[in-house]
Amino acid sequence: MKILHVIANLAPRYGGPSKACWEMARAVAQLGHQVSIYTTNQDGPGELEVPLDRPVQRDGVEVRYFPIQAPRFWGTSLPLALALRRKVPASNLVHIHSLYLFHNLVAGHYCRRYGIPYLLRPHGTLDPFIHRRHRWRKRLMEHWFE
Repeated sequence: MKILHVIANLAPRYGGPSKACWEMARAVAQLGHQVSIYTTNQDGPGELEVPLDRPVQRDGVEVRYFPIQAPRFWGTSLPLALALRRKVPASNLVHIHSLYLFHNLVAGHYCRRYGIPYLLRPHGTLDPFIHRRHRWRKRLMEHWFE
């Protein structure tokens, strides 16, 4: 099975979601599935020093990094969006990590467009405390896109 994980970033500073995505992908790859992670090179105000022009193989998982762009708070990357347009139809399942960010809007759109099943893992974003943080941004996403 070809499984694609899509997450805004994998930088260790982001903790739980990045760690969970990596561990899930690695565990499923060890079962013999073809697993990829598509993400950005975002690392707080800077960028991870990773190759952007080729996939990185790590413990049987293909990781592709794409350049982060403005607005950074939304995890925006047009190169990621273009790559997802090609990768999603070639996948059997897409696992989208987190809500209210650019990658979940784009990946969800292509999954619905191409009829690819997908999982959406909110990673605590529905917790009442976190749900109140940056409420205006989340309200816009809920109203216009979700």
